Amino acid sequence: MKLTSAEKLILILLSEIHENLGIQGGVDTKLITKSIYSGNTWALSWEFSGVISGESDITNETPMHVNEVVDILDMYSFIENAYDSLSNVDKNKIETTVETLIFYAKFRGFDGNNEPKLYNAANFLIKQMGRFEIFKDRSLNSHSEMLPRYSNMLKIFNPIRAKLADRSLSCEEIVTLLKVG
Repeated sequence: MKLTSAEKLILILLSEIHENLGIQGGVDTKLITKSIYSGNTWALSWEFSGVISGESDITNETPMHVNEVVDILDMYSFIENAYDSLSNVDKNKIETTVETLIFYAKFRGFDGNNEPKLYNAANFLIKQMGRFEIFKDRSLNSHSEMLPRYSNMLKIFNPIRAKLADRSLSCEEIVTLLKVG
């Protein structure tokens, strides 16, 4: 959602008034203020879609990097859930096949210094919006650039993703994804 500086200030002031009056229920004022202060105003249209749907200024407003982060988090949800459900034999097979790349079987986040938009979006989605809770207890700062690896993995994952309606990733698919990066 694109907001003017005046609209941001008004929303923050209204949120503070709402909180100070102790009004129970209604909108999540903490999310509103955090989305404005962190520059993640796109989250407002996600969280309050019933209130602001159909507004002409919110069409196509989710930034591309947010969509990319969602795709990466989705991919890693599948990878980690599939890996966790594998037998010890299959886990061992993956670890032996990809050796040092097994490190990438878990989502490592984004580099807070060199990928700040991605890091910020992932952090907001997971820790403020409660999405992709599988990653909620992680620091999300990889301390090294991860986007090139994740992008290469997504190229392989997206065609597979279309066929995952009733199954998990196979051991071989996980190996393929880990080797791509």
